Amino acid sequence: GIGRAIAVELSRLGATLCLAARSATALNQTGALLTTQWHAYPGDLTDDAHVASLPAAIARDAGGLDILIHCAAAYHQAPLESTPIEELDNQYRTNLRAPFLLTQKLLPLLKARRGQIFFINSTTGTAARPNVSAYAATKHALKGMADCLRQEVTGIVRIISIYPGQTATPMQEKRYATENRPYRPEQLVQPEEVAKMIGAVACLPPTAEVTDLQIKPAVKS
Repeated sequence: GIGRAIAVELSRLGATLCLAARSATALNQTGALLTTQWHAYPGDLTDDAHVASLPAAIARDAGGLDILIHCAAAYHQAPLESTPIEELDNQYRTNLRAPFLLTQKLLPLLKARRGQIFFINSTTGTAARPNVSAYAATKHALKGMADCLRQEVTGIVRIISIYPGQTATPMQEKRYATENRPYRPEQLVQPEEVAKMIGAVACLPPTAEVTDLQIKPAVKS
């Protein structure tokens, strides 16, 4: 989805990529699309030991870190009344706790390079809707975390929150199936469009800063 598109766009711009995801197969499939050097770190970002191992591995393989992009996410759709508490726990660990801990571990590398952190949030992180209470709660919290961090590291590390609307990804396709609606990906934001905006923001000179960016479908679905 969005993560793969971002990797391809940043590779096009000349970046060395350090890719983290659960599936080694998916990482290799993404790597095959890249034109620059890349490194893969398969593992679960909700596993504290795996997250703790990443700073040393990235410093060893890439020599440092300029940009951190949080785009892993878990999603479940149901009324609050019938949402299993395990789903809240899973989305909290994936959507909020993992980026909190990963940022904490990688911040020294980013400070050393006066880098940037992108939080791929959701329009649900600014305006809630029915039947996604757990997801909305984690995404609202992610916005709060990013806003606090921005004030803590202002002038040292740039913090950018990206709020994509409905985007043509496997997660969105699953949502449409849950809602028994026809899925028309051509009417949605394309992952490549989100990636191009991130690439543009990442290349801004240090005299400019984007803090929050919403990207919505031009066609109402």
